[in-house]
Amino acid sequence: MNSTIPANVQIGTRASRQRQAVLEVLSKAKGHMSAVDIYQKVQKKFPKVSLGTIYRNLKTLREAGLIEEIHLDEHTHYYEIKTGGEHYHLLCLGCGKVVEFKYPLEYMLSNVPEASGFRVLNTDLRFSGYCAACSKNEDSR
Repeated sequence: MNSTIPANVQIGTRASRQRQAVLEVLSKAKGHMSAVDIYQKVQKKFPKVSLGTIYRNLKTLREAGLIEEIHLDEHTHYYEIKTGGEHYHLLCLGCGKVVEFKYPLEYMLSNVPEASGFRVLNTDLRFSGYCAACSKNEDSR
């Protein structure tokens, strides 16, 4: 994944080194990352960066359409590079693990809005439950 900000994307006044670093960290991530996770990685390259700077850059990158913010609950947010393909999330309520899955929802997306007269701009589908390991631990108690 190219971690540079495309020249044709308007994201504020300039592409700062910290913003590039945030994008680079997310592009190398093996999963979803919290702002604190991103902060800790960026801080290795920019020791004086603040958590506030990370949050501002995440907001700017999200508004530019380069990253996605996933709301797991009202206090937990994760970030990932926007891939363009629709995908959804399974959230384990036990350990907090997030698993991505793809499923063809074309029928629902093409018929439900039309039938209701609703214009869909974005979809956000998340399943909450317990992963296999947490389910097994719960059953053994």
